[in-house]
Amino acid sequence: MSSMRIPGRASLGVASLCALSLWASCAGSTEPAVTVSAVTPASAYNDAPVSLVIHGGPFRPAYELDTSGGTATAQLGDFTAFLSRSSGGAARVVPDSLGWLSTSELAAVLHEGVAAGTYDVEVRDPRGQLGQLASGFTSLGSDSTPPAVTIVEPTAGTIVNAEAEVPVAFTADDGLGYLSELRWSVSSSDIKTLSGTCPLDPNAQQATCRFLFTVPPPPEATSLPLNVVVEAVDTVGNVGRAQATLAIGVTPEVTSFSPAEGPAVGGTLVSVVGDDFIVGTQVLVGDTLLAPDGGTFVSSGLIQGTTVAYEPGVYPVSVRTGSATVVAAGTFALVGRPEVLAVSPSSGAPAGGAPITIVGRYFRSLTRFSFGSAMSSAAALCCPSLKSPNRIEGFTPPGAGAVSVFAADAVGGVGQLPLAFTYLSVDDPDAGALGPMPGGCQCPGGGTP
Repeated sequence: MSSMRIPGRASLGVASLCALSLWASCAGSTEPAVTVSAVTPASAYNDAPVSLVIHGGPFRPAYELDTSGGTATAQLGDFTAFLSRSSGGAARVVPDSLGWLSTSELAAVLHEGVAAGTYDVEVRDPRGQLGQLASGFTSLGSDSTPPAVTIVEPTAGTIVNAEAEVPVAFTADDGLGYLSELRWSVSSSDIKTLSGTCPLDPNAQQATCRFLFTVPPPPEATSLPLNVVVEAVDTVGNVGRAQATLAIGVTPEVTSFSPAEGPAVGGTLVSVVGDDFIVGTQVLVGDTLLAPDGGTFVSSGLIQGTTVAYEPGVYPVSVRTGSATVVAAGTFALVGRPEVLAVSPSSGAPAGGAPITIVGRYFRSLTRFSFGSAMSSAAALCCPSLKSPNRIEGFTPPGAGAVSVFAADAVGGVGQLPLAFTYLSVDDPDAGALGPMPGGCQCPGGGTP
C-alpha cells in the first residue's frame, strides 16, 4: 500500500501525526477548541450571492500521508459550515462553497435569497469539533435603498465660461449593497446633452467618479442654466441621483465705478456700472472681493458691494464672471489713517515760527496737521510742505505747554502723537530765539500759510 488517509482526521494534522508516532515529541499534546470570532461582512442584502470571510480558528487542515514517499498533503476542504436562525425553527443554510484561507480564516459564499433575519454561524473542523458565533450574520432581505450620491465639485451656482474645461467629481455609497454603474450627463435648454460613464471596480460599495467636460458656447450672448446630473445604480437597479445647476457666463462690460477712494479700514459702498452682469458676477479691488462675496447683483448693469479692510494703497478694480475678467478704467485708493511717529524738534518758542519736520505714514496732500490739546481747537501747521507719504515740513503755530500733533484725513481718519511738542515758557532762555513770525503765521518768501 503506497498511501493511507488518517482515519477521521480528528486532530487537523498535529494529533493525527502523533497518533502514527511520526512525531514522538507530540505525546500527550492536545489541540485547542475551534472558535468563530467574527464574520465579514456581518450583514448583507440577499438579492445576490454574498462572499463571507469567517474569522476564528485554529482552522487546521487534515493531512493525507504517503507512507512510501514519507510526505503529507494538506486536505483543505474538510471543514463544514452552516447558518442557523438565531430564533430557531428554520432549516440550516449551507454555503454554496467553503474554502480554507489560513489557520484563522475560512471563505464562504452564500446563495442569494437567504431569508431575512439573524443567524448563528457554526463551523465544524475535520476532528468533528464545533465552533459557534451567536448572531454572527444578519440577512437584510431585499435591497430597496438607492446609493447615496454627492457632487463634490463644482458646487451649485458656479459660473463656467464657454470653451472652458470643467472638472466634476462625485461620490457614490451603496452601504451594504454593491454598485453596478456610475453615469453622468450635462445639458441645458438650448445645448445638446453631453453624457458618459465612469469605470467601476467589481463588488464596489463606495466609489468616486471624476470627469471633465468642455462648456459649449451658448446660442446667444446670455447666461444659461447648465444642469449637471450624476447617477449611481446598484446591482438590483436602485438609482441614486444628484444635480448641480451651473451658469454659463459671458464676458462682462464695465463702464464706471464710484467712488474712487475710501478708508483702508473698509466699509465704503462701491457701485459698478456696466453690462452683461449676472448673479455670481464679482467685483474685486486689487485681489480682494467686495463684500458680500464680490458684491450684490442689482441688475445686469449694476453691482454694489462694500470694501473690506486692506493695506492702504492704489488698486485696480476688476469685474469677473466665471473665468472671464475685465479691468475697469481708473483705480481705487484705499486711504490709510495717517500716523504721526515723531517730530523734530520736539520743543520751541510759544510765539511759533520754529521750522519743524513731522515723520510718519500715509501722509498725502489732503492731510491736515495741527498742534493742540484737542483736535477741535488745535492750531494748524504753518506753511506745510509735503515731501513724501512719510514726511512733511512746516513751521510751528503759536501755542503753550505740551501739546499733541494731529494728522487728519477726511477719508482715512485722524491720527495723533500725544504730547509730541512742548512750547517753552517765556522765561526759558531758548523761548525767544526766533521771535514771532510776522503777522502770526506768514510763510517765508510770501507763501500761503
